Amino acid sequence: MQVINSEFNTLLPASTDLAKHNNEFMQEHQNSAPHMQAGFRVRQLLDPSSLEQNQQDVIRTLALEGCSLEDAVAGLEQLTESKPKAQYVNDYVAAARERWPQASAFEKKAD
Repeated sequence: MQVINSEFNTLLPASTDLAKHNNEFMQEHQNSAPHMQAGFRVRQLLDPSSLEQNQQDVIRTLALEGCSLEDAVAGLEQLTESKPKAQYVNDYVAAARERWPQASAFEKKAD
């Protein structure tokens, strides 16, 4: 355990403000959908009250220029795992469908 603690402290000292560190990470990678999605996950772990903000921010990652179809599918999975309001899923799928109209991941589901 001492070795693990020693190694971990070289990566991220115990005195590090994790929320601040995560915010800096997201600022540094603000144009990368996968980095932002990872940052939202960490923000959710650090601050459970940020759930709705994280869900809205995941939707916004679709507008990032470099957001790929793979990133969009990962974002949809992340969004649905967080049990969002139905409107958030609808908004996400509509925005993704507009960008990738042929992608089966965003097809309308038959009732």
